[in-house]
Amino acid sequence: MPIEQLGAIGGAVAVVVLIVYLVMRHKAAIRAVFSGFAAKHGLQFTSGAYPNVSGQVDGRFTVARSYPMPRQQLVHFQILVGIHGNVPKGLIAYAGRADKGVVTGDSQLDNRVHFEAAEPHALLAYLTPARKAAFLELTAAKLAVSVPPGDENGGPVVIFAQPGFKTSVDWFEEKYQLALGFAKRLD
Repeated sequence: MPIEQLGAIGGAVAVVVLIVYLVMRHKAAIRAVFSGFAAKHGLQFTSGAYPNVSGQVDGRFTVARSYPMPRQQLVHFQILVGIHGNVPKGLIAYAGRADKGVVTGDSQLDNRVHFEAAEPHALLAYLTPARKAAFLELTAAKLAVSVPPGDENGGPVVIFAQPGFKTSVDWFEEKYQLALGFAKRLD
């Protein structure tokens, strides 16, 4: 085999080894951030290719997880923080117009927040002025709210989700505090 071919093969192998090393290092950094967050808040840490943490923080259901999005070739990051109180069953709220959802009668809210609810009248009763303001801010922060229809699926949660993940405990904590703050405002 000519020396040029050996050099090309060696270069290709070196690039593959470097890429594998960088990917492994990045995944180890993600696991370290999840582990550090779990230790700080007394949550259960589950390692693996896509780590997660779960448990109760100040009596609130809390989950943070990473998961693959194959079509985008990215790891997504998600935090779920429980909401206390009598939140309407089947509630879903996220940024978007109310064209096909529950119309609240508040034009600013209807233009920015898409609501769905199993019982629309319960949603309208739930929407105090303070909660309306929180929902308007929630959409700007790219958060969502989901209330499963049955208790067996967990309780109401504020959801933070985004593609990608910064390997920083401070970044993780900032996103958690953002979701926690909205959960408290929606109690």
